[in-house]
Amino acid sequence: DQYALQAFDVHAVDYLLKPYTRERFAQAVERINRANSVQKIQPLAESLLSPSIYPEKILVQTGNRLVAVAVADILRIEAEGDYSNLVTGKGRFLSNYGIGGLETKLNPQQFLRVHRSDIINLNFIREIQKYPSSYDVVMQNGDVVRVSRSYMDRIRELTF
Repeated sequence: DQYALQAFDVHAVDYLLKPYTRERFAQAVERINRANSVQKIQPLAESLLSPSIYPEKILVQTGNRLVAVAVADILRIEAEGDYSNLVTGKGRFLSNYGIGGLETKLNPQQFLRVHRSDIINLNFIREIQKYPSSYDVVMQNGDVVRVSRSYMDRIRELTF
């Protein structure tokens, strides 16, 4: 039948011919449900199997050499003009990247912009201090980072 061929050309899951039985209809519905499940699961599986799109290290220049700073070790990032300071447990490293450029390269599940000049690593939060109209984030190294009003909703999402 030409309609059946056309249906499969457009990737139809099944094709019913009239008259059809209740069992045949149920079989077609089952195929649709299975196809939908695969379509929902496939992107998730692909993302889990694909390599991370976020860098594991950032190269920063110190003197006449480049030092690899592990992204997982970065407690926070603070803007310094057109550059950024990467704050780790081992010290501060000046990066040639601006804070906006770094923000786009980092995993948003791990790093959160809390101010126009600050990004924090969620894994290194010691506590969040809540005030009537603001929040301060205390990092594990003792640094206190003020959350600006425009980023407060993001911090509220972390608290429950």
